[in-house]
Amino acid sequence: MSTLLIRLGETIRNLRKLKGFSQEELGEMSGFHFTYIGGLERGERNISLTNLEKVAECLSVTLSDLLRTAESNDEKTYTSLHEAAAHEITSTLQRLNDNEITMFRNILREVLKTFK
Repeated sequence: MSTLLIRLGETIRNLRKLKGFSQEELGEMSGFHFTYIGGLERGERNISLTNLEKVAECLSVTLSDLLRTAESNDEKTYTSLHEAAAHEITSTLQRLNDNEITMFRNILREVLKTFK
């Protein structure tokens, strides 16, 4: 088994668990059977880039972040929901244009007002 595939599977599993998704839920969202998700997480599947992009999107991370994490020697895993949320927000913002960022910021401000 490829070390990269094993690390990629571990990364997918960690992100899935932090989001509170079961393998069945991630599979349903991404259009794959839960046994396929399980095979990915164990490093048994050599996933195509197209399919990996679908999984990354469901996990709210960029494809490049997912691969970078999997190939890093640090084997970065998120240790808290707070850390995972911060990463998800940062990844989302990187994909938005200026108008979308302004809209996102305004929505976030309104949501935060309800918690004060």
